[in-house]
Amino acid sequence: MNQVTEIAVEGMQCSACAESVERVVGQLVGVESVSVNLDAAIATVTYDEACVQLADLNDAIEDAGFDVGLS
Repeated sequence: MNQVTEIAVEGMQCSACAESVERVVGQLVGVESVSVNLDAAIATVTYDEACVQLADLNDAIEDAGFDVGLS
């Protein structure tokens, strides 16, 4: 079943940062879509809970060099 979540992403400074987050999260198996609002510092992710967990999304963002905050 698909889940939609918003993740606060700290440390993004430009559109390239937002694109990096979209790329790394979008590559995860089970992620249906990802959209980053740079001004709000929020990543909105639609994913299949059977394939990927919220912790996996957070780990991918952190591995890309950004911090995950509370949304």
